[in-house]
Amino acid sequence: ELEQSSSVIPAGKFNTPPLRLSVHVDKLDGVGSYLLPVSITTDAKVNESLRTTYFLINAKYTSNPFPAFDRSAWKITGFSSEETTGEGAANGRTIHALDGNDDTFWTTQWKAAKPGPPHHIIIDMQSEQKLHGFIFTGRTDKNTGEVKASGNPKNIIVQTSNDGNTWDYSESFTLDNNKLSTIYLAYARKARYFKITVNSSQGDSYLTNIAELNAF
Repeated sequence: ELEQSSSVIPAGKFNTPPLRLSVHVDKLDGVGSYLLPVSITTDAKVNESLRTTYFLINAKYTSNPFPAFDRSAWKITGFSSEETTGEGAANGRTIHALDGNDDTFWTTQWKAAKPGPPHHIIIDMQSEQKLHGFIFTGRTDKNTGEVKASGNPKNIIVQTSNDGNTWDYSESFTLDNNKLSTIYLAYARKARYFKITVNSSQGDSYLTNIAELNAF
């Protein structure tokens, strides 16, 4: 948004007074880089190589402006492993990453076998959504309530798809070991499926945990 759409170079001067350009980064679909060209339109003679100036804009959100998606219809269509015995009958399985309970969690297998990373989970949202990012809820210690020192995702890759087979978008992220971690895609994507691959976990653990997984 330009403060004014025209300006005049005063007699005897070589430039106009400063022009103010406002960029509403909260209106951009993602936190990636955007190229903004601003061109001079005039009947006067202009050096063509200087007619257009390019501004590189990086968006950011001071807080998350997007509501979380309704997960009631979501289905898990793939995962690397889950712990079906060591965490009891109502824990450890992938479905607990979508059950709305921060005290339950998906954890990869550790009792009968100890597969290392990468670990993954694939979600079918059942309809196309405009994805801006994800919220991860980390596993906490049931006695202290503190975030577990190891096991929560650290280095991850997010992929999106419209058919569950061809993954047409991929972006890497590094998460801190917080109870809530929010990540924003560089560019919003329309997708029905997404895949989260965990290449390494906090504390360099062989397993990974996710208490809750939300998208927005």
